[in-house]
Amino acid sequence: GPVMSLLGRFWRLLYSLSVGLYLLLSLAFSVKQAAKHGWRYLPLLPVVFAVLHISWGLGFLTGLWPDEGDSGR
Repeated sequence: GPVMSLLGRFWRLLYSLSVGLYLLLSLAFSVKQAAKHGWRYLPLLPVVFAVLHISWGLGFLTGLWPDEGDSGR
């Protein structure tokens, strides 16, 4: 993301749009869930969504590389 934004205006715009869309959708789904389960959760939900997405993404990327002692099974 930040590295791509150094490559030029197009990449900076694309990165900004991606982050903006993520934040907008995160807020929209946070409002939806808070309306359903209680407004007291609204401040925490965007953080929870971000932590879940980052951890799932890192877990996925980690799973792409086998362990050093892994025999491939």
